[in-house]
Amino acid sequence: MELKRFEVDGGTLAVEVAGSGPLVICAAGMGDTRDSYSEVANQLVAKGYCVASMDTRGHGDSSAKFNRYGDEATADDFLMIVEKLNLGPAVLAGCSFAAAAAVIAAGRRPEAVAGIVLLGPFLRNGMGGVIGLWILPLFFLRPYGPWMWQTYAATLWPGLGDKAKERAKSSRTSLTRPDRWSAFQAVVSSLDHRQAAPWIDQVQAPVLVLMVSTRELFPSGYHGCYS
Repeated sequence: MELKRFEVDGGTLAVEVAGSGPLVICAAGMGDTRDSYSEVANQLVAKGYCVASMDTRGHGDSSAKFNRYGDEATADDFLMIVEKLNLGPAVLAGCSFAAAAAVIAAGRRPEAVAGIVLLGPFLRNGMGGVIGLWILPLFFLRPYGPWMWQTYAATLWPGLGDKAKERAKSSRTSLTRPDRWSAFQAVVSSLDHRQAAPWIDQVQAPVLVLMVSTRELFPSGYHGCYS
C-alpha cells in the first residue's frame, strides 16, 4: 500500500494505491473517506487488481483548500489518477455524488474508462431540485452544522448497525479539523447534479448500479442521502 499525493487545482489529493493489475479507482460520498472501501479493496487486490482509493477534495488526507469542488472537479480527479498511474483504462467506483463524477468522466473520456460502478448514485438533484441546492447548505452552517451532519450521517450506513453512529462521530471529528468545515460547506454548496445529465447518454462503458430501497432501510420514512 502506498499513499500518493497529487497536486491539482490549488490543493493536494490523497490517493491510497495497493496491488497490481487492472486499475479500479474508488471515491466515497460526501462527508466520507477512502477507508470506506478498505474491505472491498483488499478483496480486489487479492484477485489481482490495482486499487486506488481517493479522499475527495476537502476530505480525509486530501487538503482542505481547492479552487473548486463538486461533481465535475471529482470527475477530473478520476481522470487525472488514470493518467498519473498509467495502467490503462480504469473501472471507476463512485458513491453518491462521486457516482455522478464517474458518469461525467466516462462520458468525457470513454477511452480512459473500462467500466463504472455507481453506489447509491445521485445523477439528478433531489430535495426539491434547484431549490434544494439553496436549502441544503443552510443545514450545515455553524454552530449547529457539525451536530446536524453527525445526526444525519448516522443514517447513511445502515449496514454497519450500531457502528454507524461511531462512523458518523468519526466523520464529524475529521470534518471539524482546522479549515475542514469550510471545505465541507464548499463541497455541499458545489453539488449540482445537473452537470452529470448531459453525459449520461454518452457513457459507452459497462455500468453496474447498486441501490437499496429506502423503504427497506427506513420503514418509518425516508432519510436518504443528498450528496
